[in-house]
Amino acid sequence: MGIPKSKLPLFIQQKIERDNGNELVRNAPRYKSRKVQTPHGIMDSGAEADYYELLLLREKAGDIKDLIRQVPVYLFIGRYRHMRVDFRYFDNHIGEMVWDEYKGAETAEWRMKRDLWAAYGPGLYRVTRKIHGAFENFLEIRPNPKLELVEAVIRAAGVDAVKDIIKTITQV
Repeated sequence: MGIPKSKLPLFIQQKIERDNGNELVRNAPRYKSRKVQTPHGIMDSGAEADYYELLLLREKAGDIKDLIRQVPVYLFIGRYRHMRVDFRYFDNHIGEMVWDEYKGAETAEWRMKRDLWAAYGPGLYRVTRKIHGAFENFLEIRPNPKLELVEAVIRAAGVDAVKDIIKTITQV
């Protein structure tokens, strides 16, 4: 008769599913999110898929335009650092490009990316969460233009010139 599949350890259940041809089964999810197959492709969670549907409705209504998913962003911090943002679109109400991330749970990796965006991001970074069944903008980050200016000076003048300036300032 055997043991029912539901009583087996999760990694064995997943192996059985993969062997049966289910490619969506991966390692156990860390925060109870599950990959979801939608007509628009595979999404990281059901809530992210629902949020994408909402963004598609906003695009149809004319609130936003040029909506794209899984946008690679390269931040220059001495070397290029790669991160992937869930969505990017042009918000017609504020007249600028928005990088939008749906977040279910905060992770240490996400907190690091959030801090890097504040210093080096290319534009408005919006974090959306589902709170009490409704999507809400949880956080908006605009990069600090002073840091961008400092980075531009370093690139233009060169590191040695900046070191000389700092040395001169600290001697005063």
